[in-house]
Amino acid sequence: MTYITRENFILPKETQDYYGLDTETTGLEVYTSKVRLLQIANPKERLVYDLFKLDDEHKKQLKDFLESHKFYIHNALFDVPLLMQTFHIKYITCMDTLIMYSLVLKATYTGTKSTIKFPKSLRIVMKVLFDVEISKEEQTSDWSRADLSSEQIQYAELDPLYAYMIGNKLKTHEALQTLNFKLTCASINALARMKLTGIKIDVPRLDALIDEWQEKVDESYKECLIHFKDININSSVQLGNWLEKNVDKKILDSWERTEKTNRLNTDAEALKNHVREVPKLLSLVEYKKYYKYLSTYGDNIKAFINPVSGRIHGDYKLAFTDTGRLSSMKPNIQNFPREEWYRSIFIPEKNNVLVCADYSQVEVRVAAILSGEERMLRAYREGKDLYKHTASLLLHKPEAEITKAERQQAKAVVLGLQFGMGASTLCKYALNYNVVLTEAESKKLVDGYRQAYPMLYEWQLNTTALAKETLMCETVCGMKRKLDDDNYYTCSLNTPVQGSSAEVILYALWKLDKEICDNNIPARIVATVHDEVLVECDKRVGEKVRDMLSRVMLEAFRFVFNRIGI
Repeated sequence: MTYITRENFILPKETQDYYGLDTETTGLEVYTSKVRLLQIANPKERLVYDLFKLDDEHKKQLKDFLESHKFYIHNALFDVPLLMQTFHIKYITCMDTLIMYSLVLKATYTGTKSTIKFPKSLRIVMKVLFDVEISKEEQTSDWSRADLSSEQIQYAELDPLYAYMIGNKLKTHEALQTLNFKLTCASINALARMKLTGIKIDVPRLDALIDEWQEKVDESYKECLIHFKDININSSVQLGNWLEKNVDKKILDSWERTEKTNRLNTDAEALKNHVREVPKLLSLVEYKKYYKYLSTYGDNIKAFINPVSGRIHGDYKLAFTDTGRLSSMKPNIQNFPREEWYRSIFIPEKNNVLVCADYSQVEVRVAAILSGEERMLRAYREGKDLYKHTASLLLHKPEAEITKAERQQAKAVVLGLQFGMGASTLCKYALNYNVVLTEAESKKLVDGYRQAYPMLYEWQLNTTALAKETLMCETVCGMKRKLDDDNYYTCSLNTPVQGSSAEVILYALWKLDKEICDNNIPARIVATVHDEVLVECDKRVGEKVRDMLSRVMLEAFRFVFNRIGI
């Protein structure tokens, strides 16, 4: 191992296809943290660079090395944003060994689904793959001290070697010989830059929403006191006991129960499903709704505003979800309310604008493509409103005569039956769209939908039958997912749809970020929420960025689905 300062500066001598890379930082957040150590390793060299003790020329040489070589990095979406910030690098070519292991595990794991947790730490992966126990005691030590201890330096030198070992072992695995893996790696720089850029929040607007929600919470709480007297409405146990004593047994027999405790489910969605039968629950549903807004989307969001940048820098995760969709945390941007009243809190800097584009009804379109459902595809080609078109087919009346309520009912049916939902479940699901159905009405709609779109229904039958036999499914670009006996049905339908949709977004993010950076356009991707991309740019290039965003997103969709001959 070589600990490198300005006095003994060298670059790696051994030529490698890929090097292992890691960093030690003074903290976990961009702009409030600095990279203290940069570690590069291969089987013959372990070099630890102390950036606090290097001059600008040495850092320039390191930058050139980082930009011109390839690396294995474990959890690259932590290290790459900080390296971009430190060295002003546009791109780092890397394979994320966390992603590699996650994709391999997803494709091969045969245990129970509840034991698969992503992401996997370096310590866990090294134990599983090499039966090597590594200590992480020094990970939380003080990396800002003037002189590092020998224990800190010895700890730091090994992590990039471990990343190299993992990457070198997994690189030839079948699960990684896919376009999905290439797209995932290609999008790392875009997501790292998106984290580094962050998004600005209109704090006064958010404060106004918080005040409004607090008022709603107070009002609904007072009404709850009238109906539920002295029970603690925040206690699922006490609420469950109240329901057991006060609700008709026939209703309770169909009530959703929790998997672990088998108690009555008292979350907002479960309660909402029974408001029609138990009107007293309405005030409780309102209370829970606005309480969640307050606790999840109020002061909690303000707490993530970076004190240096004044922006939120969410952590995006690749290969974290079972279906392959992007996810985020600290905060969960993917879970923000989609309504305009909340989206209005996201604002551009002065003299900038926000440009947004999304894929309309993307999962329904993808299901239509995968199944070859000609009726759906024709409706999309002709620019029809698919929900209104579906209502026309189900109700046997002209589209021009379809009411708003009938369209809403059709929307609930289309989205509910997307992943093989049955009549009973559709009754509950439809309530999310304020559509009330009897069991008989639901069954009639399910039968009618299957007759209206027979190719989609046939695809669902064939797909689930194959999944039952093989316990495998995959996306258009090849991400493989091992299934369990108890989850194959729904998972075999939603993974190809949601995962392939996610692959479209990965391509779009990579290509858009590359065009922006290569052409020095004053714009940055600031967020993505499943099927939409948000870009902040100088208002002078707003129209140019809008056209670019539209073009790239169309190109991404065609790139993924042209592969199956559409």
